Amino acid sequence: KSKPSFKCDSPLFILGKCYHKLKDDSSTDIEDEFLRDFVSRIWFTYRSNFYPIPGTKLSTDCGWGCMLRSGQMLIAQCLVTHFLKRDWRLYNKQSETESVYYREIIRWFSDPIDTPSDKTPFCLHHLANFGRVYNKSPGEWYGPASVAYIFRDAFTKASQTIPILNQLCVYVAQDCTVYVEDVIKMCTEKQKSESVSSAAESDVGATSSYAEIRNKKWLRSLIILIPIRLGGEFMNEIYIPCVQGLLSQDNCMGIIGGKPKHSLYFIGWQDDKLIYLDPHLCRDAV
Repeated sequence: KSKPSFKCDSPLFILGKCYHKLKDDSSTDIEDEFLRDFVSRIWFTYRSNFYPIPGTKLSTDCGWGCMLRSGQMLIAQCLVTHFLKRDWRLYNKQSETESVYYREIIRWFSDPIDTPSDKTPFCLHHLANFGRVYNKSPGEWYGPASVAYIFRDAFTKASQTIPILNQLCVYVAQDCTVYVEDVIKMCTEKQKSESVSSAAESDVGATSSYAEIRNKKWLRSLIILIPIRLGGEFMNEIYIPCVQGLLSQDNCMGIIGGKPKHSLYFIGWQDDKLIYLDPHLCRDAV
């Protein structure tokens, strides 16, 4: 219910872009550019009256699905950046290719009004099904770490039925650690759906030197998800500069989380305030 209160003369950061209007600047170009950027982000919220999640009578995620919706927004931003690039804007003139990609990205997240299909790999129904692997039942609140692994598994399965998604992969950092060799292996080796390596090729790969591994050509883009706590019940202020620094980098796709059982998708900041998209609004399924 709160209304944003931006300062006109203070820098605004959103996913690596900085918008700064100086005090003596009477033009509205900077404000318009920021708004065009902000409204081009994909906003997912609670839905109601969709097809019941298999194994339950749930036809809405109101009250429990905010972390899944936040995760959908973050992954959607990754897909938009990969297929349409960071400078793409929703209300600019679209090429036919851009329009097709945008609609297809939306479709991948759409909640079904009938039986879920492989054409919507990131819909709530499929995500809830993957959650069962991590002892999370539909109707329960999901934590950010669980959602990270759910989207990793969903991406692995989706790349088998939607070939274009082979262009990306998801890596979840365990214990806040990114292992470079694992990342390179994910991004340089061909997927099973692309080819089946022979035993000889496997032996060659096993004996490759570290330098050879690092110099391999990357075949896909990488989404790195790093589950981490930034304090106990409240955020530790020592992390504020780090969060601001992350959201100022153009390769940062945002942060999901917030307070327990209340998740938001953070995409930027101004001064000591964060800019976010809120999934806590219920709409009818389309």
